Amino acid sequence: MKVSFTVYNPQEGTTEPDGLAVVRYFNNYTGSHLYSTNTQEQAILNSSAEWTNEGVAWYGAAV
Repeated sequence: MKVSFTVYNPQEGTTEPDGLAVVRYFNNYTGSHLYSTNTQEQAILNSSAEWTNEGVAWYGAAV
């Protein structure tokens, strides 16, 4: 098995300088979650009553 990326926990304060924030969203209607690294997508989700921004879930760094 090949490792594709490394994950860093934001609660532990650990991150990688090149790490990419993965933001978690909650769908208020279906109860599902969506994870996004794209700032344009996040802007759309942030302006929607359907989605709640739950903050950074983790930071990822390519390996």
